[in-house]
Amino acid sequence: MKKLAILVAAGALLSMPVLGQDIAAGKAKYNASCLSCHGPDGKSTIPINPKLNGQFASYLIAQTNDIKDRKRTNGLSATMIPFVSSLTQDDIKNISAYLESVE
Repeated sequence: MKKLAILVAAGALLSMPVLGQDIAAGKAKYNASCLSCHGPDGKSTIPINPKLNGQFASYLIAQTNDIKDRKRTNGLSATMIPFVSSLTQDDIKNISAYLESVE
């Protein structure tokens, strides 16, 4: 029962929007940095590039930071390093909040 409560709480945290983030700034930074590969509004039409729209911001933040810190090395992560290396934590949070808001 304790494990179930922990899982429910974790799920609730993952589904919470990122509060206090600037979605407009996230969209502008996304369009400048990510659009060419991940498509308009994170809706990639290139099969190898993941669709990012509607993903939980917490997931996108974790994945982006893992790529930036070179902890994630599978797939096209190496291709992403030049793009994410210049992003600040606020940029990453804003972009992630924007993508979470897009359906």
